[in-house]
Formats: sequence, structure tokens, C-alpha cells
Amino acid sequence: MPIPETGELGPTAPYAVSKATGDFLARVYADGHGLELIRVRPFNHAGPGQLPIYVLSSLARQAAEARRAGADVVRIVTGNPDTRRDFTDVRDVVRAYRLIAERGNPGVYNISSGSSCRRWTRSACSPS
Repeated sequence: MPIPETGELGPTAPYAVSKATGDFLARVYADGHGLELIRVRPFNHAGPGQLPIYVLSSLARQAAEARRAGADVVRIVTGNPDTRRDFTDVRDVVRAYRLIAERGNPGVYNISSGSSCRRWTRSACSPS
């Protein structure tokens, strides 16, 4: 991390494979038809109103439920605990989409914070 736009895609999970496949298909189609294409690759984002099926909302819900129950220790359940994630506020992601649509040149744009988290402390994400 961070992953550059020029980096090779190497998906390791079914969802990531679906995203990479869409990216590859768009590029092949654009190249085959002489189209100029902007491809965006948004990383995890969260914000107001997000459903609890998404990772950050799920983590927040689990922590809030444990605190309400009076738990001394909050046990958070995730998929792979070694996964590194990059989180961005959805309002910043929308702002990036707008700027890219208005001013972007054909190519690939990662939309991310540029840093990743693997562990969470009481107040913040920790890069280790």
C-alpha cells in the first residue's frame, strides 16, 4: 500500500475478481473501438446512512452493541483479520468522481486515502 494506478491487478477474492474483470473488459472494449476511457477504482468508503452489511458499518455496529451491553472487552468479528483496508469518506469519493468527470484525462484513477489499516484501536485505525 498504497497501490499505484499502474500496478497490476491481482485479485484474491471473488468480489475483487469481479471488479478486476469489469476493469479489464472496459479496457479491451475501449481499445477495440478506439474509445477514450476513464476507469475509477474506488477503495472502501463509508458515510452517513451506509447499511450494516459493509465492513466499517458492521464494525461500528458490533462495537456499539458491545458497549451498550456493558462489555469490558469488545470482540469484533471480521473475515480475514490480516486484510489491510483503505477507508475514505463517501463524500470525498463523490467529490473525486465529480473532479475526474470534469477534468480527468483517459486513464485509471484510484480513489483512496493512500493509507491502509489492519487493526483498530479505540480511537483510530492502526497501520500495523
